[in-house]
Amino acid sequence: VYNHCVGTRIEPGSTFKVASVLAVLEETNISMWDSVQAFSGYYRFYDRLMRDHEKADTGLIPLWKAFAQSSNVAISYLVFQTFKRKPYRFIQYLERFGLTRKTGITIRGEPQPLIKTPEDPTWSGTTLPWMAVGYEVQLTPLQILTFFNGVANGGKVIKPILVTGISKDGKIVEKFSTEVIVKHLASRQSLEQITEMLELVVDSGTARNIAPVYYKMAGKTGTAQIARGKSGYQKRYVASFVAFFPVDNPVFSAIVVISNPRKGGYYGGQVSAPVVREIADKLMTKYYYRTVRQAQNGKIRIKGGLKKSFRWLTEDFHLGIRVAKILDERETHVYLQTIEVRYDDVRIEIDTISEGLLPDFRRLDIADALTIADRMRLKVRIKGNLNEGEVFHQYPPPGEPLFKVSELVLFVR
Repeated sequence: VYNHCVGTRIEPGSTFKVASVLAVLEETNISMWDSVQAFSGYYRFYDRLMRDHEKADTGLIPLWKAFAQSSNVAISYLVFQTFKRKPYRFIQYLERFGLTRKTGITIRGEPQPLIKTPEDPTWSGTTLPWMAVGYEVQLTPLQILTFFNGVANGGKVIKPILVTGISKDGKIVEKFSTEVIVKHLASRQSLEQITEMLELVVDSGTARNIAPVYYKMAGKTGTAQIARGKSGYQKRYVASFVAFFPVDNPVFSAIVVISNPRKGGYYGGQVSAPVVREIADKLMTKYYYRTVRQAQNGKIRIKGGLKKSFRWLTEDFHLGIRVAKILDERETHVYLQTIEVRYDDVRIEIDTISEGLLPDFRRLDIADALTIADRMRLKVRIKGNLNEGEVFHQYPPPGEPLFKVSELVLFVR
């Protein structure tokens, strides 16, 4: 029953580099194209050694590449050189970004962010460079996402809400308006550059393994060791990925945090990013579908997505759209009933099926079929494998009036 997204503070690791680099862009004249020093992948700040966890270019490299490759050394050294004589200035930027206070979400249990200041008795010469890469600070996943959403939102940070209104007997009796908690994160130029660097993280950086084909995503991976009080850091990790999409007109932002992952590695790009990608594919499929509903002549432009998502979408909304062309060997992305193929999109024609009729569940994965049946409040009996497989036959057949269907039998192989 405990909501970790709202109530659990974590050291954010490299997702915090978004705030660190944005502060540097605002404080200096540096641009994403200027070179920064990454040394040899390690640098000693006083008595502590900073290392790069993931393989990155060394020596002088452009800031965008240091950010995309998530170089701890390059980012920490850049922040240290910028703010070492004025650490309060760095904290002021974090305050301006809204990272030093709660989001104010209406769920009990949100803690205050833990952001050190030079007055803190534990502040030392190494605090600033370690803060720059997301250590010695603690934020909840929701607090990280709220800031990140502000970057996507052109610098305006919005208080997260759960409902837009309360209705009674079909009438709205109370409406909740959007509340702006930070009006202006940074300059337009800085926000454009940080957004472009976040896009490069997905295109060619630490999240390139999940780069979408049909829409652009901006994101940042994060990997942090878990601290265990006075015993220090242990070999247990928190893997994170925070993103917004589509980049050209952001609609969604998301964060996935996995504590102590045990399969597939422990880096954010390996563990958390694929989860965000799967969520994003389904969301984007439904987002593009909204343009379908508004089409008047039955012909619209729609971009691709996961085959499962398209099948679920078309069946759920009673659209007769057939798979026409497989785009890759894994058969995960598809063109649908192609009319006109362009560079990265297709035109499709929509055959609407009268509502109130039983859809065709054949060739659907059983998980997708059960999701659709549940949405339609159908009683289902399964013949065959209960956990996985594809529906090859159904009874009653497709097109049967729903009011006559007392039970749907799905045959799975």
